[in-house]
Amino acid sequence: MKALAHFERVRSLATGAAVVAILVIASAPAMAAYVDGRILAAAGAPNHAAQMQEQPKQEEPQQGAAPAPRVKRPERSAPGEKPQLVTRQLDLPPDKADAVFDLLSPRDVPVLVRRTDKGVSVRGTTGEVHALVKLAELLTREQGQAIEGETEGKLSKAWNAQASFSGLNDQQADALFRTLAFKDVPVLVSRHLDEVTVAGSRQDVDVVKDVVKIIRGKSRPENAEAEPRQRNAQRNRQNAEQRARQEAQRAQREEQRRAVDEQRQALEQQLRELHDDVDRRTAELQEQARMLREEVERLKHEVDERSRQLAEQLEQVAGQQEQPHPRAPEEAGEMVERSYELTPPHADDLFRLLAPPDVKDVLVSRRGNVIIVRATPRDQKAIQGMVDILNRDD
Repeated sequence: MKALAHFERVRSLATGAAVVAILVIASAPAMAAYVDGRILAAAGAPNHAAQMQEQPKQEEPQQGAAPAPRVKRPERSAPGEKPQLVTRQLDLPPDKADAVFDLLSPRDVPVLVRRTDKGVSVRGTTGEVHALVKLAELLTREQGQAIEGETEGKLSKAWNAQASFSGLNDQQADALFRTLAFKDVPVLVSRHLDEVTVAGSRQDVDVVKDVVKIIRGKSRPENAEAEPRQRNAQRNRQNAEQRARQEAQRAQREEQRRAVDEQRQALEQQLRELHDDVDRRTAELQEQARMLREEVERLKHEVDERSRQLAEQLEQVAGQQEQPHPRAPEEAGEMVERSYELTPPHADDLFRLLAPPDVKDVLVSRRGNVIIVRATPRDQKAIQGMVDILNRDD
C-alpha cells in the first residue's frame, strides 16, 4: 500500500510539471516582449507616462540668456541591436568643464569625452547624453550665485531627497565630489572614504544617480547583462589573485623559515667550532702552564744547588784564610789594590764575604758589579782564585 501511494504521488507531481512546462512554452512570446521592453528601458528609453509628465515642463529662458538646449529623447532599438550613439556639446565654465572631463575620462566609463573651448563634447547613447545634459544644467543653473545664506535657505526647502553612493574607487569618488562641490551648485555633497553622499531635490538627486551609473559603466543594457558575468569573472580573478598572494606569502614564509634554519645551523656550527677551538686552546695553555711550572721547579732546584755549591766554596776560602801562612819578608805589610768584575749574585756574595768589620787585612769597596779590593798580594791571590771559581761557574 505504501508503494502504491508513493507511485500516485510521483505521478501527480509529474503531471503538474508537464502542465507548468506547457504554460511556460505558451507564454514565451509575451515573456520575450516583456524582457525586450525592460532592456530598452534600461538603455534609456522613457515610457510614455514619463514623456507626458516631462512635456509640459519647459523652462522659459531668462532675458539675455541663451535658450536651453533641446535634447532628443532616446529611441527604442530593436532587440539585439546596439544602441545609437550621439554627440553633444556641453557648455560649461572652464573649472566645471575640467571636473566633468576628469569624471568621464577613465577608460571604464562608456561615454567618450573631449575637452573643448566652450566646455566638453560627449558621445554616448541618447540616455547617457540626456543624463549628462541634465548634469550640465544642474552645474550651471545657479551659475555665479553662491548657495549660502538666504539663497541656501530658499533652496533647502526643496531638498527632499538624499542618496549615498558607496563602492567607488578613489578616482571616481574624488571626481564626483569635485564636480558637485562648487559653491553655486544647488546640492549638498560630502565624502567619506569611498562613499559620496548627495542631498538635494529629488530631480537633482536622480540626475546624480544617472551620472553615477554612467561612471560605474552600468548605463547600457549590454553592460547590465554582462555585469553578473563580470562580477563572477572579477570574483574569480580576485580569488585567483588572493590564492596567488597566499601561495606567494606561503612560499616567502617557507623561504624565510628555510633561511632562518640555515642561519641557525650555520651559527650552531660556528658555536661548535668555537667551543672546539676554546677547548683546544685551553688544553694548549694548560700544557704550557704545566711545562712552565716544571721549568720553574727545575730552575729553583738549580738555583738551590748553585747556592749550596757557592756556600761550600766560600766556606773553603774562609777556611783557607784562617790558616796562618808564613809571609815572605818582602810581602810583609805590603798592600795592593785590584778590581774584580762578577755577575750580580756573585758580586753580592763576594762583597758580603769581605766586607765584615772584623776583617782587618782586607779593604773592600764596590762600583756596581765591580768589587775593589785592597789587600796583600797573597790575599789578592786567594781572592783571585775565588773569583776565578765564581766566574768559571757562570
